Amino acid sequence: MSELEAKAKEQGWAPKEEWRGDPDKWVDAQEFVERGETILPIVNAQLKKEREANQKLREDIDEVKKTAAEFQAFQKRQAEQAIKAVEARMEALKAQRAEAISQGDGERVNAIDDEIEEARETKRQAKVEPQNEDMAYFDTWLKDNNWYQEDAKMRRYADGVAAELNKDGVKGKTFLKQLRAEVESQFPDKFKNPNRERSDVDTGTTRPPSGGKTYNDLPDEAKKACDRFVKTIPGYTKEAYLADYFGVEA
Repeated sequence: MSELEAKAKEQGWAPKEEWRGDPDKWVDAQEFVERGETILPIVNAQLKKEREANQKLREDIDEVKKTAAEFQAFQKRQAEQAIKAVEARMEALKAQRAEAISQGDGERVNAIDDEIEEARETKRQAKVEPQNEDMAYFDTWLKDNNWYQEDAKMRRYADGVAAELNKDGVKGKTFLKQLRAEVESQFPDKFKNPNRERSDVDTGTTRPPSGGKTYNDLPDEAKKACDRFVKTIPGYTKEAYLADYFGVEA
């Protein structure tokens, strides 16, 4: 066996008499080695590129999960603060009501009763935490649309569509449904079951005012959180964050 044949055999080549595959696909030692020297670097480069892309995808998914968890914690803190503020308001109203009763001011008592009832309703709504429903729907949407995490080309297209929807002020469940529809129209062959999308009815969420405060009024850490939420949470806007953040104090 020549040196070239020995080298080829180390790489998996077999002499013709030992070849067990398709006879038409057998090549001599020289061609086998030349193919390996030409093709192998290309294959290795492609594998390296795919590994880097997969690593970037894992990092992106981890960042989305981290931001989603942070967003939920933020919403929970805001709801808790809102409840405390309402409870303090109710205590103050009860004291005012007692004073009005002692003064025989029936009209004032009735007015305070109305305010107390409004405060109770506000407290009930705060306990429901309606904004978290969108976050839960987002989690479900990610599970139903695993292409977003697995297909880089579709994800890039979806991110572009998301940017346009954000500009138009589309958010919540409507945002996710329109995003899915746009991607599906662009990649119809990727969707085996086009009727899988949930038929939930979109519901609006009334947010508290931001009290005239702007992005520049936020502390540095809050600005960073706002930027992450707007970038990561589908349909979430800077205005929504300002309303959430300053609404309790407004």
